Amino acid sequence: MNDQVLPRDNTPHPRQALLVIDVLQGIFELPVSLHDEEGFLDRLCATIQAAREVQIPIVYLQHTGPPGSPFERGSAGWQIHPRLAPHGSDRVIAKEHPDAFQGTALDPFLRESGVGEIIVAGFATEGCIDTTVRSGYSLGYRVVLVADGHTTTDGEVLSAPQIIAHHNAVLARFATVQAHDTDLFASQT
Repeated sequence: MNDQVLPRDNTPHPRQALLVIDVLQGIFELPVSLHDEEGFLDRLCATIQAAREVQIPIVYLQHTGPPGSPFERGSAGWQIHPRLAPHGSDRVIAKEHPDAFQGTALDPFLRESGVGEIIVAGFATEGCIDTTVRSGYSLGYRVVLVADGHTTTDGEVLSAPQIIAHHNAVLARFATVQAHDTDLFASQT
């Protein structure tokens, strides 16, 4: 993967939060396969563990679909994937739109917590990841996109790896794009 890592500026490092977007049981049961399913989960688990080690707040965004959808509230597909199960101190915020900020408690929670930088990972690259990165940027957050911490399925025009590579390049206009095994987190203590 050709990740573009932008240098951070020298201003004091803001408080960070990790956003884990829509890593729900139902995305693993879609009629089309996720790209690099196991690798994606492994990298995301490592990212979450790294955040926990330096006490970065973790916010899980949980998409809620309409009745009868794979992501209907309370359904098996709506549940957060068990490998990434939230801990007691983690925040879970329901959402109904691709933008994790639209109509949710995310922005007020981050602002009340003093968060100025969000680290974004999850599903789906061209939907919820793209929209949340751009929205976070427009709301004034520093944004870090975990280059190998988001995934999708093959599309009609591009394959999943092409979609991921394309979005890593395009979203570098709005975010620092870094692999999961780089120095994503600053100690919050």
